[in-house]
Amino acid sequence: MIELSRHIENLMLKHDCVIVPGLGGFVTQYVSAQRVGSENLFLPPHRTVGFNQQLTLNDGLLVQSYMQAYDTSYPETLKLINNAVRQL
Repeated sequence: MIELSRHIENLMLKHDCVIVPGLGGFVTQYVSAQRVGSENLFLPPHRTVGFNQQLTLNDGLLVQSYMQAYDTSYPETLKLINNAVRQL
């Protein structure tokens, strides 16, 4: 069984926000390329990841990822996710 963190990681590559029901949401923010003039450096564009504890409403992304990976029903999948969250 793929770990909860692996599902989140895979989803974060494709989406700007992944909500873990009962835990919170991981949110990415795009940072454009920058030039650091004093050091004559160029920094590439990148994304930063933040966590918002108030984003707990199930958006379905994580549940769908679990359902596809394990071929489980919606109620079974919610139990799997809830158990994984409790173990954190």
